[in-house]
Amino acid sequence: MIIDGGSSLNIASQELVEKLNLKTERHPNPFRVAWVNDTSIPVSFRCLVTFLFGKDFEESVWCEVLPIKVSHILLGRPWLFDRKVQHDGYENTYALIHNGRKKILRPMKEVPPIKKSNENAQPKKVLTMCQFENESKETEVIFALMARKVEEFKEQDKEYPANARKILDDFSDLWPVELPNELPPMRDIQHAIDLIPGASLPNLPAYRMNPKEHAELKRQVDELLTKGFIRESLSPCGVPALLTPKKDGSWRMCVDSRAINKITIKYRFPIPRLDDMLDMMVGSIVFSKIDLRSGYHQIRIRPGDEWKTSFKTKDGLYKWLVMPFGLTNAPSTFMRIMTQVLKPFIGRFFVVYFDDILIYSRSCKDHEEHLKQVMRTLRAEKFYINLKKCTFMSPSVVFLGFVVSSKGVETDPEKIKAIVDWPVPTNIHEVRSFHGMATFYRRFIRNFSSIMAPITECMKPGLFIWTKAANKAFEEIKSKMVNPFSPRPEIEYVFYDQLVSTRQGGYQKFW
Repeated sequence: MIIDGGSSLNIASQELVEKLNLKTERHPNPFRVAWVNDTSIPVSFRCLVTFLFGKDFEESVWCEVLPIKVSHILLGRPWLFDRKVQHDGYENTYALIHNGRKKILRPMKEVPPIKKSNENAQPKKVLTMCQFENESKETEVIFALMARKVEEFKEQDKEYPANARKILDDFSDLWPVELPNELPPMRDIQHAIDLIPGASLPNLPAYRMNPKEHAELKRQVDELLTKGFIRESLSPCGVPALLTPKKDGSWRMCVDSRAINKITIKYRFPIPRLDDMLDMMVGSIVFSKIDLRSGYHQIRIRPGDEWKTSFKTKDGLYKWLVMPFGLTNAPSTFMRIMTQVLKPFIGRFFVVYFDDILIYSRSCKDHEEHLKQVMRTLRAEKFYINLKKCTFMSPSVVFLGFVVSSKGVETDPEKIKAIVDWPVPTNIHEVRSFHGMATFYRRFIRNFSSIMAPITECMKPGLFIWTKAANKAFEEIKSKMVNPFSPRPEIEYVFYDQLVSTRQGGYQKFW
């Protein structure tokens, strides 16, 4: 929560409203509010948010619903005025009267990690030899505990088939623990940033951070400087850097590139169809999946475009020499270079979908040769892999949310469990979420569109009504998702294509 005397609104984040399923209502007087990057967004909804300050101070505040990221709740001047709040700038506290008593709100302090303790545990003691002999006579069983250092996980220790291990040993230079402290080679394709002619360059201030966050950001910037991936800049433009949490609790440095993306010309590289890629694997019995280590950082920025990637921290202005995350055309550039480098293998025993790289073969002997060919190409182009995230010579593999094997294509059990356990939607946002997840696996459900039609009706603008027909379709979709399986067709057979059209619409039929 943030208290901001400079804000003319009380704001609740859209994420908070959706996660807590808070009841919203249309704003009685809709308006637009100035937003970042000299833009404006509409304020169409508001909600009554109830929360606690401490244990006994309950507060209910009408908030405008906006897509803010810095906090879940922002209390602005309306709340400060209504509650007659007094701000102490020296102590950074807020004081107000609640139920006749003065309440003081203080900033949050960093909570130290909780140390687990056992109150019933016996205190440690050191025994002499005589004491040990005496105590050993009084007990039948004695345990000896010895502490030893646990060896850290080594990627080399991950179990692979013997023939795969031999290949990995031959190409051990492709999977270093970290990327080398040098720039990747200048290949035929670099990441280009072409700006819209006449567009004004963004110059945004650095985000405010607490000392702990700033220290972590500085550490990561220094590491990138050491590797040579970034360099100090004198660019006329700049966007802020920030930290986002990872699943393991650590932090990832990101750059808020939305402002530069807005004035960048978009390039549309053709994306392969998922169905076509799955059909290529017909008859395959062994699979390997390769993941590049920080794949974006293995691609250079086009010379002369580095200044357009400049980002700010509290300590200075820097520019990227390698492709960072967050740029609008970065996925297309990655797809282009992977397609160019590995083009001789695509469609024969290899598919690539952005950073998902899959090798498939009809025999183990063929697969060994296919794997060597790909490894040789990666070595020649100086691409490095992340061995921990790779799979080699496996009878099945998870690819783009599907489990691919010699039997055919199955859904990922974890994602299906999420659909089967999905609660009944209570608002249009939850309906859209379920609709999107279920549509991804529509290939496994016959007449999917017809079954989903009542649910689709509930997504129309206006008053949300969850009908009996929608609930029936909801349960039917979930029941059909249990153990879904789709055998891959034999592509040698002839396929017939029929296009049926009516006044209301049409559909395409294959058999």
